[in-house]
Amino acid sequence: MTRLLLLCALCGMGISGAWGAVYYVDALAGHDNAAGTTPATAWQTLPRVSVMTFAPGDQLLFKRGQVWSGTLALRGSGKAGQPITLDTYGAGPLPRLDGNGFVENTLVLDEVSYWTVNNLEITNDGATPAVRSGVLVHVVNNVCAGITLHGLFVHHVNGIAAWGVDKWNNAGIRVSLWQDPPTKPPTAVNDVLVDGCTVQDVHCIGILMLSNSTVKNRNVVVRDNLVNRTGADGIIVQQAASPRLIGNRCYYAGKLANDFQYIAGIWTMACDSAVIARNEVAYTQVQVTKGQTFYGDSTAFDIDGGETGSPCVQYNYSHHNGGGFLLVMTIAQFKDLTVRDNISVNDGHTNCGGGTTLDVHHGNVFVYNNVFYNNTADGLVVNDQADTVYRNNIFSATAPCKYGTLPQFSHNCFFGHIPTVTDADKLLADPRFVHPGAALGLAACDGFRLDKASPCRNRGMAIPDNGGRDFFGTALPTGACDIGACQR
Repeated sequence: MTRLLLLCALCGMGISGAWGAVYYVDALAGHDNAAGTTPATAWQTLPRVSVMTFAPGDQLLFKRGQVWSGTLALRGSGKAGQPITLDTYGAGPLPRLDGNGFVENTLVLDEVSYWTVNNLEITNDGATPAVRSGVLVHVVNNVCAGITLHGLFVHHVNGIAAWGVDKWNNAGIRVSLWQDPPTKPPTAVNDVLVDGCTVQDVHCIGILMLSNSTVKNRNVVVRDNLVNRTGADGIIVQQAASPRLIGNRCYYAGKLANDFQYIAGIWTMACDSAVIARNEVAYTQVQVTKGQTFYGDSTAFDIDGGETGSPCVQYNYSHHNGGGFLLVMTIAQFKDLTVRDNISVNDGHTNCGGGTTLDVHHGNVFVYNNVFYNNTADGLVVNDQADTVYRNNIFSATAPCKYGTLPQFSHNCFFGHIPTVTDADKLLADPRFVHPGAALGLAACDGFRLDKASPCRNRGMAIPDNGGRDFFGTALPTGACDIGACQR
């Protein structure tokens, strides 16, 4: 017992041990000449913290309810099983790091590994737009691993959204990996988790992971974040192997810029077998460049250039986006793309991509058991792309629709506008949704469940390797199924 009490005392004093040391930062009562190892001897400023090289297992704790100005640069690396942790102590609001627009990046993790950063408020707002980020993870010609960003509130970063080089050099949260020059040996950023963060009111991209390395980053997860009101795209992940973009909410991408092009809510490029699942994307804006409306992209989701493997877009909810539900670029290189059990409501309500709901420009796309619903004057438009297959989907629209002649259609339900498609097993009937409509939040999707008397019951064809569950988590039958995203 005596040994246990002594060990606890040593840890509380910040003396290094198997778990590392603990350091405290207090903007009001701290002092930079203090030891920093207890609340009573806390450091005070960001420059003091930025010169410290931390060790595996260390903890860096900022006092809640206080504000620091400038840049916090984190130094030193943890190791697997012993990350360095930045978190909070005390009571009150999150500690706030404020770049005040005078620095390019407020929080910087430069050439470090195994850091877990939790529970900070971060802002970087200047008088005029400039290249700015809230959080920057930066690696050049080096290997980086074990970066976790959790529970951050990043807002009011007055960056640049306009199309061009600067757009890619700033974001609310930015992970940047570079080979410089490109002849250097390729490296990767592995085990990156951006989880439970809120990024809002940023005049740039919300969350961005960008790399020019020829090696794909591994175990990249962007999960359960809220991105709300950006100047450009919501979430972008590039050059990752099997990245998972799951459970995010992205609203009003592009809302805070008046000169921008080619944006989408959530998208990947040069990734291998990306999984985009259980996200909600709404109100992605129609773009403007040099004062003129730019009718391109503005979709909820985008499978972009360089995509390889077998990406999957599943269990997502999109609504009221300026462009359609999904853009698939011609320059993608995937083997096959699966689009299943999604619900799209009143997307493509402008002339973006010709008002296309499914703007598909690549073959080997398999679209099944989705709901595409539009009760406005816009209707539904499916791009006329060969080698695309539509099965067990519900297409419900009150206005004229275009489905093309090249895709393959089978066992779909069409309601509201009689299609001119070749689908020998099509169902022309009201699918009888419980209460169709659109609002923020996944709870709105309950209205797209099928009532017991729906003619879509048991009218779908069996799909091998179908993901196992429908949009609502119901297990799928092994044989014939219901049409749409809701099973029995």
